Amino acid sequence: MEATGARYRVVVFATAIVWGATTPPLTSAQSASERSASERSASGQNISAQNTPAVIGVREAPTGARRCQFLSDNRLVGSAYNSLFVWDCQTSQRTSYTYGGRIEALVCSPDGRYLVCGRKVFEAPELKLLRQLTLAEDDPPIVEAAAFSHDGALLAFGLNHGRIIVVETKTWNVVHRLTGPSTKLVGIWVAFAETSNRLIACWGIHQANLMVTSHDLSTGATQSLSAATPGKTRHIGEPFSSPVRRACGDIFLAGDSPQFAMSPTRKTFALAVRTGDGHGALGVWDAHTLLPRWIADLGPGDVLGVAFSPDEKFLTIGGYSTEDRHQQSEIPLRVLSAETGELALSLPRTQETATTGIAFSPDGKTLALSRLNAPIELMSWKSIEEKLR
Repeated sequence: MEATGARYRVVVFATAIVWGATTPPLTSAQSASERSASERSASGQNISAQNTPAVIGVREAPTGARRCQFLSDNRLVGSAYNSLFVWDCQTSQRTSYTYGGRIEALVCSPDGRYLVCGRKVFEAPELKLLRQLTLAEDDPPIVEAAAFSHDGALLAFGLNHGRIIVVETKTWNVVHRLTGPSTKLVGIWVAFAETSNRLIACWGIHQANLMVTSHDLSTGATQSLSAATPGKTRHIGEPFSSPVRRACGDIFLAGDSPQFAMSPTRKTFALAVRTGDGHGALGVWDAHTLLPRWIADLGPGDVLGVAFSPDEKFLTIGGYSTEDRHQQSEIPLRVLSAETGELALSLPRTQETATTGIAFSPDGKTLALSRLNAPIELMSWKSIEEKLR
């Protein structure tokens, strides 16, 4: 049953799903914050003013960052155009490195020792180039995604030609090579699950489909959503995309969509896509079973930037409206319940440009927003949490 007037349509998968099972029953829930917002609006209160968080004032913040991530010492790493930077938010001191080419995937090691951009490995925070890895014997690939295991012992790369390469960081030697689908890809995202032996991969297949796999690096076994007959390889695609279609419509994959984020405990992951009617769709999926916990229709626009809060209770998302592709308008930063998908808080825009990346500091106190053609913005997560109570 769908609540009347709900802005976000949240579909919750409430029954157990087994391989090859039929479509589970679906239910819908209205956002709790929308109900309270309606009540405040009726009483004449200013909702936007109440939801305005404390923005942390900084000097000389980097501008135009495409991606951002915190080091273990709370310094911020980011990529902007053809350069990398490490920025001390307290002193505004910045170290830069001119990349001289396309900025590829950016990831920091758990201990903050290494920064990897594409195939290049830097010593952080000095941005000293240590080595350039050889990941394929043929044409140099473009690194679409990269992820460290929780202990930093392994580093996985998702390449544009549909392969996953895993290297051991002690020697930087390749230890695993995994092959993906042969069809045309529009993106690939990788992340390690709870153990270093389990790797999750999300493949965006041209225009209309998604493929999610779980790889056991110790045995070579691959898990997917669809049933498999004995001795046959699991076929992936439609079973993963169907829940999104039932909730929000046909999937349309292009450009920066979908967006992928692994939770801090690595037990769940968030996945956002754009549907055929131009809406954003966001869901949380179980990293063990690869089954959805909920999927929400976010309305018109693209989701750019997804991050779990440190306690995993909330998801923060950014993006922009796609109603007019020539005049993209900022969608305010939104905070959703990671458990239910209900909208918990919508923050008013502070910049006339899209939020393209979101990152939490290791101490959980600061939220960083990277934006196209605008300085990085820092927000106090504590002040936001107070409004969520």
